[in-house]
Amino acid sequence: IQYMFITLLSFLWLFIIFKKIDDNYSLKYPFVSYPVFFMFSFLIGSGNQSWALVSLFLIASKIIINKYKFYKNKTLIFSILLFCSGATLMFIAPGNFSRASISSAKTVTNGLFDISILVLFKNYFLVLKKYIVWNIPLILSATIIKIALIVINKHTIDEKKESILYDKMKLYFILSFLIGALINIIPFALSPESAVPRTSIFFRILIFIFIWTLLDYFKNYISSFKIHKKFASFSLIVFGSIV
Repeated sequence: IQYMFITLLSFLWLFIIFKKIDDNYSLKYPFVSYPVFFMFSFLIGSGNQSWALVSLFLIASKIIINKYKFYKNKTLIFSILLFCSGATLMFIAPGNFSRASISSAKTVTNGLFDISILVLFKNYFLVLKKYIVWNIPLILSATIIKIALIVINKHTIDEKKESILYDKMKLYFILSFLIGALINIIPFALSPESAVPRTSIFFRILIFIFIWTLLDYFKNYISSFKIHKKFASFSLIVFGSIV
């Protein structure tokens, strides 16, 4: 429950940052809300080391894709700096070095990192394999459910809608969620034993967002597939119950 609560707050923070980039969103009651949000930014940064890297990557992707002049938004800069401060404290926390030093990967010796790039890559792909295996039911179910929903809610293909396929910026942003999921694994390369099903929640959510947004991007083509609506409805019920 605690991990789910942190996850919910982390995505809420990211949503507000995205709103700031998209719409130059301003919080109400600035004298109260901004100090609270700044404190919130610091706490979220210090909440989870794997999420910190993902957040910074997704924010950078959003800024680049939107061609947003972030340097003109002092609130956004200050929020991200506080987030980074919290994340830095999390990364240098003694507990991280203690866990790494007792890890079978032997990534830390006498408080100093002692590991080869090859071992890091090996650990990374070991954790990636674990995460994929643990989340195969979700990946398959999310894909089938989304396709079923698209087929049930048939979209008529026309030239206007097909032009979305040329919206490369939108596709790049969708792909950033997949890359974010892969970045989420990086901290566990130092201590692969600490990667357990519970820690894969950010990976799981990011993969889910990637699958749904990617299929939605190509919904006009998917809706043209000859899939019977009754079969799609049946698939939706069966795989929806798995999720």
